[in-house]
Amino acid sequence: MEKIEIQGMRAKIAIDRGQITIGGHALPVASTSGTPDAAGVGLLVLSDAEIETAIPDLPEPIRLVGRAVVTGPTFEFDGIATTSGQHPSTVEIVAAGKHDIVAGSGAANVTIKTKKFNRDGTQPKDLLPALGTTLPPMDGQASAAGTVQWTRSTISPDLVVHLDRVGFDTGNAKVVDVSGEFHLSGLLRLPSVSATGAQTPADFDSIVVSDASITAVTPSLAAPLRVVGKAGYASGSVKFDLAAKMSGPHESVLEIVATGAHDFNASSGNSDVQVKTMKFHRGSKQPKDLLPGLGMTLPPIDGQASAKGTVHWNGSTIVPDLLVRLEDIAFDTDNAKVSSIDAEIRLSGLVPPSTPPHQIVKALLQPGGLPVSALTLQFQLQTKPAIIVEALASEFADGKISASPFTIDPAHPAIDTALRFSAVNLERVLGLLNIEGVAGTGRLDGTVGLHVSNGKLRIDDSRLTASTPGILRISNRWLTEQLGGSNETVRQATLALNNFYYDTLAIELAQAKNGDGSVMLRLQGSNPAVLQGQKFNFNIKLESNFDRLTEIALRSVTVAHQLLRGKER
Repeated sequence: MEKIEIQGMRAKIAIDRGQITIGGHALPVASTSGTPDAAGVGLLVLSDAEIETAIPDLPEPIRLVGRAVVTGPTFEFDGIATTSGQHPSTVEIVAAGKHDIVAGSGAANVTIKTKKFNRDGTQPKDLLPALGTTLPPMDGQASAAGTVQWTRSTISPDLVVHLDRVGFDTGNAKVVDVSGEFHLSGLLRLPSVSATGAQTPADFDSIVVSDASITAVTPSLAAPLRVVGKAGYASGSVKFDLAAKMSGPHESVLEIVATGAHDFNASSGNSDVQVKTMKFHRGSKQPKDLLPGLGMTLPPIDGQASAKGTVHWNGSTIVPDLLVRLEDIAFDTDNAKVSSIDAEIRLSGLVPPSTPPHQIVKALLQPGGLPVSALTLQFQLQTKPAIIVEALASEFADGKISASPFTIDPAHPAIDTALRFSAVNLERVLGLLNIEGVAGTGRLDGTVGLHVSNGKLRIDDSRLTASTPGILRISNRWLTEQLGGSNETVRQATLALNNFYYDTLAIELAQAKNGDGSVMLRLQGSNPAVLQGQKFNFNIKLESNFDRLTEIALRSVTVAHQLLRGKER
């Protein structure tokens, strides 16, 4: 037969190894020269046809509406193909190309548009089961245009893929909108049967994604994240080299570079990650402009931050090893100014953030009304969340105040620690204890026990002593009223305390159960201008609620709790 022309045919057709089957009946084609033989067809023309055919390892048949011409061993087609079966019209393909029936190979120009994916319905794996092990359930839509080549055992796409509002969940994050395009090429091996009868399912031999330019939107970020780069898939794993950039308000910029690999068979991978330097200015660029979750926990800051390291993952478990660099960070709290924060903090957890032990932060601290002091904090951030303060020391008033280890845990808001005073300036201690009308020189040593619970501060009975002689000047109005009078001895004692050269000095702190506090000054010494330097022994009790110390302690704990609760969010 030289020619068969059929118009408006509706039938199932199969093409396999040199044979065409229409409606279940074999129709041999002509030889490779196109000359009809005794049983062959030289030319078969199908116009306005509806043809349904199956492709190995595709779960749904392909329905082609259009024109098909068989000339000898060459099958030419031009039409619109759609899938049918479990999810009708999952994909629509406008295709024009040729297929060599004898050789089992061909090529086509294609435009592909998928039905919108729905996490409870249509999914990419409905098109290619091989995608079922690599892609999570998703929403959105995808399309592509380019060329596809094939043989009996392989399919090789060369496409530009467009994504439109694709959303999916990972183990630790929600992505609500991925849009953009990338170039896709690679090799899909079709299923085969070996000489021994062993079956090999379809799988990707290689995939290359290049020239990617994709925008991702996630609730954890303040602005869309634009991702560019490339990735390659082979032997069950993908290697990638990506750069991501996000531009927030006030010209704030977050830039991340990631290079790594993921093994789909093991569901694990790793990546080298670098977060480029971010600069912040109060009244302008702030961390919350990039990461909204930080806006509820961090005050306005100055300074800059960056990070570098590796991230490993296995299933939904992510294990980072990132070194976060803080440089010249400064901010204000309700009761203090903090500046010159410099630190390299190693992160061992991301969601929620955590660190190994022995992280060190150095800063300058200025509590309200007190001079600037150098502060060193050694800590560990736990996932609970909680902060284990391993060591806390302040170079305070030319001396040092250090705290014994304690834990800040919002679930158990009680703190027990002890402040160790070492050669601390007497006058600064008096200011810290909020004792008015008393000034002097000298250095104090000792330990003060502190306990914070239910928003209240309790101080243990404690004693600070002067390590060397010094001068104490008391013009306390309460003391004057208590000692004032006509008694000459009392008057001379009051005069002596105006400029008292002490040989020994002790400050004893006490607090009653009702919260009332007192300070006992125990002095031995003299005033050279009073009674020819006669020696005095004084025991002077002053009332104090330790307001300044209480305010600093409680506000510090409050700020720490706010940070930890933000960490939970």
